[in-house]
Amino acid sequence: MGMAEIGKLKIATLVLVFISLCLLVAGMATRWYYITYSNTVTGVTYDISMYSPKIVTTVETLTMTSTPDNMNWGDFNLKNTHNIFNTGLAFSAFAFMIGFFTIIITILNQVGILRNEKIWTIARGMVIGMLICTFIAVCVMAGTTKAFEKDEDDGTKFIFCVNTCDTKWRGTISYNGSVVKFGPGTGWILVIIALFVELATTICVVLSFIMGRSEN
Repeated sequence: MGMAEIGKLKIATLVLVFISLCLLVAGMATRWYYITYSNTVTGVTYDISMYSPKIVTTVETLTMTSTPDNMNWGDFNLKNTHNIFNTGLAFSAFAFMIGFFTIIITILNQVGILRNEKIWTIARGMVIGMLICTFIAVCVMAGTTKAFEKDEDDGTKFIFCVNTCDTKWRGTISYNGSVVKFGPGTGWILVIIALFVELATTICVVLSFIMGRSEN
């Protein structure tokens, strides 16, 4: 009965790691931060989506919406903020790679190609490593506000963050006929969901470890 339960936990681990990989890929592909600047007098809205490799802007008026314009971080002198995004993406990528290899070696162990008994132990350790990397990727975004503030001190050309996202992490601020909304984007939220999936995965590997010890 114990071995059968451990087998089920291995399958659950594979499924949960796969789900986490899908969430991480989607998270890395979508924006991690957004700023929407609307001028209530002119009716012009700037939608700014921040990804690690680029900043995408669109302009919407009462009559039209522009095509997305891909811009470089260097165009705005946002070096410190860009480092935050790069760090988040890097640790998300690390988590993805760890999860990918976890699936590979677990499957090979299950089908009998890798018969070493330590393979499952290694896979369980990798799941914890994946969790740690994703946790860091999520937490690093907490430094966004300070990064915007430091870039402003260094002479940023990014006017949309002045007195808005350089003062707090997310929110809506109105001033001089303008409304600015800003905060974490879909990508960061998906990585948070992946983190919770990985927590469930870690519970599975801990249970399998406990059950394996009791069998011995």
